[in-house]
Amino acid sequence: MEYLVIIRIAVNGVYNQDLMENFILIEFGGGDNHMDELLLSTEAFADVFSSYVEEMGQIRE
Repeated sequence: MEYLVIIRIAVNGVYNQDLMENFILIEFGGGDNHMDELLLSTEAFADVFSSYVEEMGQIRE
């Protein structure tokens, strides 16, 4: 499994929307969150997203 981690400070009101074309950027948490909160949120999202991707693959076949 590959991961891409990009850390960047917002400049001129552009908050990472311009990183790549055809790219989905998902951000979890903020400065006040703890790592356990971020991990729980990430796991919940991963479960839902993987189900969605699997379902879309079945629809296209």
